[in-house]
Amino acid sequence: MRILFIALSFFTLCSIAQNNELQIPESPFITYRVNGECNVIEHTSGTKIIVPKNAFDCQEEVVIKYKEFRDPYDMIIHNIPMHIDVDGKLRQLESGGMFEIRAECDGKPIQLNPGKEIQVRYKCDKHLDNLEVYKMNEQTNTWSNNNKTIMEMSFDRNNNSSTRPDLWGNTSIVSEEQMMADEMETGESFGQHPYFEGIFKGVNISEMGIYNYDALINEEGVIPIEASVEIKGMADLDFQMMYVVYDSINTTYSYSEYNLKNQFVIKPNFSANIFVILRNGFIATFPLSKFLSIDWEEYRNKKYKFQMEYNPVKPTKKADLK
Repeated sequence: MRILFIALSFFTLCSIAQNNELQIPESPFITYRVNGECNVIEHTSGTKIIVPKNAFDCQEEVVIKYKEFRDPYDMIIHNIPMHIDVDGKLRQLESGGMFEIRAECDGKPIQLNPGKEIQVRYKCDKHLDNLEVYKMNEQTNTWSNNNKTIMEMSFDRNNNSSTRPDLWGNTSIVSEEQMMADEMETGESFGQHPYFEGIFKGVNISEMGIYNYDALINEEGVIPIEASVEIKGMADLDFQMMYVVYDSINTTYSYSEYNLKNQFVIKPNFSANIFVILRNGFIATFPLSKFLSIDWEEYRNKKYKFQMEYNPVKPTKKADLK
């Protein structure tokens, strides 16, 4: 196997999100070149991407382009929705890990050969139960369940999942001299457990695109509110979307002006960053101190007008949204 390291694709730094009014650059792809042999890509986050031998029909080296969306603000900047229709009901998703992967041959998009799969071993920031794999339909900008098996590949020295027969079929081999499979194949030494130190979720994919390890959020106890918005000091309300980002949930709740009244909910016992994106690219925010001071249960199924404070400085980077 060949171990590949990063080559930053700088041209994507100029790519601006096209489907919202924010003038914040999208996250750049990082590019890797792979040959016709088996290749292991080590991404900067710790994610491992395994490209099998003869994965592509290309006479040149194939360029793999890869990036990850790790927090709610990445989702907002890239206009990635975090809801899905389940049996006619809108459900909210929490991401355990999201990535986009592309491949090019001689500068043109290319797909995997029939029967070939790339394995993505995504290094998650935290463990979530009941994860499923979703793939983005890029024509409709909606998620669909991809019916892919998620492989538990985590390794924790203090809580070693590699000893679990229900996951692996046998207990781990305990030996200071134990070699990894890659070491036996290549003769290179990578030390103790180089791939699995952390929370890893593996998936085999046969198509390029945007993938998400998601769990449906339990919405029991949410408080429905007939919400509306006004911006202090502005006579005309001209906002594109309202976003609610809770402090410990890796998702974003998004509302247009038209679904605020019948779809808006508050999750109690959480802190939330609430803001609207205006059509001129500026934002207006709802003060956190105000959010925390309100007994939201008093507004269950009642009207509430969010008085937003206009931010006179246009956001130009992700940190400006937080």
